[in-house]
Amino acid sequence: MDDPLKFTLMEAFRAAAKEYFGQLAIDCRTSLQKVMSNVYGFETAVAIVTIAVYHGHRPAIMAKIRNRTPSDHVYVDDSRDIAASWFVERETGQTARGMPEYDGWTEQTIDEAVQQEASALRTHAWAYLNDKTADWDGMRQWREVQIAKNMARR
Repeated sequence: MDDPLKFTLMEAFRAAAKEYFGQLAIDCRTSLQKVMSNVYGFETAVAIVTIAVYHGHRPAIMAKIRNRTPSDHVYVDDSRDIAASWFVERETGQTARGMPEYDGWTEQTIDEAVQQEASALRTHAWAYLNDKTADWDGMRQWREVQIAKNMARR
């Protein structure tokens, strides 16, 4: 599959992922892995984290996290992953749906987006990255209620 952005922008994404998520991984006492050309991630004792540029009509950048099972490894699992923006919203009450799909990505906006996603995990999901007692079930239940509310408004 082709990369979702042109070469120079993918290089900017890769550099930003290595910088911001590489440091986050180090702070979690692990290391960043390249999963695919558009996906990086790491695992802790209790979580799997990914940062990716997602394909679409307009590419989007998003970090995701999930609780780690014994046989788990670093990859994107849309059925279990929770976007970093949900942790921000739960903690702050402010809707933060991650980085929008965007036609006008630049090297600077990509760097800012990746930095924002790493900051969101560090600030609002740190316990989920490192604490085996983090309330994953409560987080998933809360998120499902929010999704249902959003669907009812449509």
